[in-house]
Formats: sequence, structure tokens, C-alpha cells
Amino acid sequence: MKDQEKPAETIQPKAPQATNPPQSPQPVVTPPLKSKPMSKGLLWGIIGGSIGLVLIVVIIVAFVVFSIPNKQDYKQAAELMDDFSGESRLLRANGFNIDSEESINDSISKTDKHFDELDSMKAMRDPEVKRAYDRYKKSYDELKGPIKNYVKDSKNYKEYKEKCLYERYVSTFGKTAEQIGRDYDSKNKECIDFLKRAKGSDNSKLAEFAQERLDDMQKMRDYKMKRAEKKGSIDSILSDKPPTYSSSYPSFGGEASSRTADFGEKEYKLYNLLLKKSKE
Repeated sequence: MKDQEKPAETIQPKAPQATNPPQSPQPVVTPPLKSKPMSKGLLWGIIGGSIGLVLIVVIIVAFVVFSIPNKQDYKQAAELMDDFSGESRLLRANGFNIDSEESINDSISKTDKHFDELDSMKAMRDPEVKRAYDRYKKSYDELKGPIKNYVKDSKNYKEYKEKCLYERYVSTFGKTAEQIGRDYDSKNKECIDFLKRAKGSDNSKLAEFAQERLDDMQKMRDYKMKRAEKKGSIDSILSDKPPTYSSSYPSFGGEASSRTADFGEKEYKLYNLLLKKSKE
């Protein structure tokens, strides 16, 4: 028998092997951290800071409460002004008394002290009262200068009245022009010397007046000397009119007067405001 051919062997495919899915990573568990206890220094610092803050608030509240003036505070300030009113009137009156330089300086010194005392009073913590006080004080500061200048010039005016207010009489009859000139200079020497000093004053009004008066006196001197040279009847000589003085002694009280009125007004307003608040 012929050898029979063997059928070809079939190769069976291998079944795929099952694979395990990848495992997800597990969280790492860390042991809990141990909390440190708060230090005593930090604890006391917090407590101390809290107490300090409370104290600050208490102090601020107390300051606000106790700094507010009451009726008695207003009354005390009004009484202080009432006690000073006599000195205030003296201050204003002395500004127009030409012989009062010493007393005006004394009044100014007392008034300065009065303002220091008034400014330190509790009633001045009231904003409305403080504004009225500031206006009152400003008016006083503006008054001091003009009054001092006016009183300072009082000595000049007093000397002027004594030496220049009335020109010394000089007779011209029976005299030569030279004799008349010498007599005029001699009898008016004190006035001329005063005017020469006054024209160098730092007070421009006084200096200007002194120069004008010296010029006028020179004209009067020349006029009298010319009369000795004139011929004719007495009537014709007397008909020749003498020169007139161009100006009078300047007044320095204008500014002091207006400042004094303003000072009195501001004083009155502050005093009445204090009285009003002492009764509210």
C-alpha cells in the first residue's frame, strides 16, 4: 500500500492570558503634627495689649467728657473779665491822655497778664468762645502799637505846646532889621531848637510838620525884618499882612481811636457770650 499522506497538523492559537489592571497609588498617611503650646510671653503680650487699648479708649472718653466746659467755667471766665473791665477802660482812656506814658505802660502790662489768665481758663476750650477770644486778643494786639506811639509822642506835643504854641512877640518899631532878627531868634530859640530836633524824628508826620514850621518861622522873621526897612505911615505898614502858618501840629490819635473802639466791641461780645453760656 502506498504510503498515505498524513494530514497537516493545525496549530491552535493560544488564548490570551488575562493581565491584572494597574493598581492606583495609595495615599501616604502621615502622623499628626504635635502643636506647640503658646508661650507665656506671647500670652501676656496679648493680654497687656488688650488692656492698654481699653485704657486708651477710656482716657480719650474721659478727656472728651471732662474737657467740655460747664456753666461754672463760663461764669468764672465772665467774672475774670468783669474784674478787668475797670483796667480796660483805663487802657482806652489813657490812650488820649498826653501825660499818661507811665500809666499806659502799666495798663498794658496788666492787660497782657489778663489775657494770659483768660486764655488758660477751661471756658476757652469751647470752640465758639475760643473764636471770640481770638478776635478779642487780635484787636488788643492791634491797639497796643498805635497807643504806644501816640503816648510816646505825648512828650513831644507837651514840649511843643510849652515852646511853640504861641510865638514870642518881637517889637519892630525903632529897631533895625538886624536887631529885629536877633530878637526874633533869641525869643524863639527854644521853639526853634525843638523843631530842629523834631525834624529828625523817625515819625514822618512829626518830621514833616517840624520842617514846615521852621520854614514858616523863617518867613515870619523875614517879614518882621522888612517892616523895619519900610517907610510911610503906620497904617500903611500895618496893612501889610504877615504870613500865616501852613499847618498845625499833627494828630496821632486817629488810628488809636479807631482801634480802641474795635477793642471795646470785641471785649463786649466775648463777655456777653460767656454770660449767655453760663445760664444755658
